[in-house]
Amino acid sequence: MFIHMKAITLHIEEFVYERYKREARLRKRSASDLIREAMGVYLEVIAPTDRASLLDESVPAQVGEILSLPGSRAELFDDFLEPQ
Repeated sequence: MFIHMKAITLHIEEFVYERYKREARLRKRSASDLIREAMGVYLEVIAPTDRASLLDESVPAQVGEILSLPGSRAELFDDFLEPQ
């Protein structure tokens, strides 16, 4: 199975990239592999998609009582079809 990869450009401090390259050599992997893995960990641990939304904590505004709808579809459209 082929997974399409998106090429990106990162601007990071030289010493950070050098450390990634050194770590990659030790693990017999590429720096790109380690950076992809770090991005995945960030999404799983720091910014998970299943975390609560701000909307989960909001309380609906009280805007009045619920109106009942007319009993039939014809009654619903009567007001629109009557000449003014």
